[in-house]
Amino acid sequence: MGKLKFKLQTIIKVMLIFTIIIAMCTLINRGEHLKRDRDSVKKQYETVLLEKQQLEKDIVKYDTVIKEIDSIKESVYTNTTTNMREKPDDKSKIIKTYKINTKIIKIGTTGKWTMVLNEDGKIYYIYSKNISKNKTIIVKKKTVAKPIKNNNNKVIKKATGTKAEYQAYAHNLVINTYGWSEADYEALVKLWNRESGWNPNAHNKSSGAHGIPQSLPASKMKSEGADYYTNGYTQIRWGLKYIKQRYGSPSAAWAHSQKKGWY
Repeated sequence: MGKLKFKLQTIIKVMLIFTIIIAMCTLINRGEHLKRDRDSVKKQYETVLLEKQQLEKDIVKYDTVIKEIDSIKESVYTNTTTNMREKPDDKSKIIKTYKINTKIIKIGTTGKWTMVLNEDGKIYYIYSKNISKNKTIIVKKKTVAKPIKNNNNKVIKKATGTKAEYQAYAHNLVINTYGWSEADYEALVKLWNRESGWNPNAHNKSSGAHGIPQSLPASKMKSEGADYYTNGYTQIRWGLKYIKQRYGSPSAAWAHSQKKGWY
């Protein structure tokens, strides 16, 4: 029994020692891992610190560049329609096309090109000759109407009557001469509003139709007077006769015009 007890005690001691050794090895191993992790975190911190320092330097440089640009930038205007290019080269990509008198920011020149600061913060290029310090004064050319000439190449004076006067004249003929109704007169007003706006000088360049009733050709109205080309009253008399002979009444002529687009 004594020997057995001694053996058991010995075994227990060995196991205890072995357990302590394993525990110590585990602690040492964990310590090494922690050390490596600490070194890794330290390196990461140093990297972030370096990046922060570089970023701060970049911000200072950027602020310096912005201040330099602010000190030299100048508001100018395009003096013609011109292209803004990506590079100072005629074949470079066109970024934008500006109309005349567009305000742009000039920051310098290089050769025949002006460097401009775009809305996106980038620098592009425009021909210097297409830029001025001030807006270009645009002088609008006055359109001079060409004189109307008759078949004998003589200048024809334009009619001077008013729309109200022409309509009053037509109303009298519609009611008292042709015996048509007020509804017919209203239809006539609509018809000739569409055709000419009651303008005796109205002329369709493509078809040659002319005058208040838009006679085609204009010479048809000559049967009512030699002044048919400019006299609105002569045109009205001819136009009412035409409507009477072809449609019977202004209402019928207006209905046809609404359906076909002409009468």
